[in-house]
Amino acid sequence: MKHGWSLDYIRVLQSLAPVRFEIKPGSRRPIWLPATGKVLLAQLSDDTVAALLRRVNSEPEHQRVQIDTFLKELEQVRLQGYAISEGSIVPDTAMIAMALPVQEGHRPLAMAVSGPLERMRRNRGKTLTTMRRTLKDPIMGAARPKDGSETNTTPPSHYRQGWVRDSL
Repeated sequence: MKHGWSLDYIRVLQSLAPVRFEIKPGSRRPIWLPATGKVLLAQLSDDTVAALLRRVNSEPEHQRVQIDTFLKELEQVRLQGYAISEGSIVPDTAMIAMALPVQEGHRPLAMAVSGPLERMRRNRGKTLTTMRRTLKDPIMGAARPKDGSETNTTPPSHYRQGWVRDSL
């Protein structure tokens, strides 16, 4: 969930794999670094994102972000429907993220799968397929009627929590 310059992890499902990347609920990360933040920022206009990054770049404690490069990356996220980050927060880890469907006026949310870098690279296709299938699940609110018409794709209120899930 976007929270100013930060990203809050509000629900986390941990992997049962013996080697895993663990994020605790309530963890906060700079929004421009992980894949979850990038899918949330991709929902904003380039002008809004550039303004945020100019503020980030003005703070001495933050590493400078190349705004033009970052905006090109967000364009790719918008086209493909997901973001990938590798080693952006923790070395040798990766994350794949997609935006969750929410009602207009509600905070944008994302789901992600993260884990050890090599495992994430090896399972990237399978992970993306599983995530896309999850978002098409009617309980997630992304299903369309059989006639192909558009509908409100909002999940029920008790499913409006985003989550981060460790890798397969």
